[in-house]
Amino acid sequence: MPRPTRPPFPRRQVGRSLRRLRERAGLTQSEAGEPIRISKSKLSRIEQGHLPGYNDFLALLDRYGVLASEYEEYVRMLDQAKEPGWWPRNPPRDFGYVGAEASASRVRGIEVGLVPGLLQTEAYARRVFEDSAIPWTGDQVTAMTEVRTKRQRRLCRDPDFRVHLIIDEVALRPPRCPRAQLERIIERTALPNLVVQVVPCAAGLHIGLSGGFTILDFPDPEEPGLVYTCGGFGALHLDRPKEIAEAHMQFKHLAKVALGEVASIEFLKRLAVAAEPG
Repeated sequence: MPRPTRPPFPRRQVGRSLRRLRERAGLTQSEAGEPIRISKSKLSRIEQGHLPGYNDFLALLDRYGVLASEYEEYVRMLDQAKEPGWWPRNPPRDFGYVGAEASASRVRGIEVGLVPGLLQTEAYARRVFEDSAIPWTGDQVTAMTEVRTKRQRRLCRDPDFRVHLIIDEVALRPPRCPRAQLERIIERTALPNLVVQVVPCAAGLHIGLSGGFTILDFPDPEEPGLVYTCGGFGALHLDRPKEIAEAHMQFKHLAKVALGEVASIEFLKRLAVAAEPG
């Protein structure tokens, strides 16, 4: 069963900023909130990323000794956190991942059966959704495909968004993966912020075969990472330090098992030559 989705990264930033101000003022949550009628439980939720109302926000700034002349930067942060993301509010089969990825500064992923979403062509993505056992409507397939396409724009436009993807050969073999899809992956490997590695079948059994996963890192060093794994019946968001450490170990191990970056590109080119158009 998925754990409750965390508030988006910009909202958690607001919460951390208020917590730092409170700690700098030497106040507990109870001491900070009582004079301005904000309960300890409410302030705890605010510091976890649940946005306060404007008046409560200003009251907290005043309580923490922030000068009125310094309010502007904090109010700007609050306003930015209230802005909706580009993704649909409740996209099908999202499980909260798209919003988390949009806030991440680094993505590392292992895929066994499918080409990673950040590298899929529109035709490939549409086929994945249409061939699902779930009877998606045409509108739902179109919406999910559009979300996947929009996610890729950041990969192409934001050089600070670093992505490292490890793909098992099984996902890349024709006819499962047509030539056009292989050519898209090869084209994307020219991006300076993207690393693609392939695990060939010749590598034999490896830990990645037990299931793919994605590790998200965020720009704020205080922000804990997130491990996301999705299956046919749902998804898991893991954020405990032990879980994240184990995911890092598995990813690092599989990166050693996989072909190097240059060898992986050559491997992809050979597959593309042998693949049928489509």
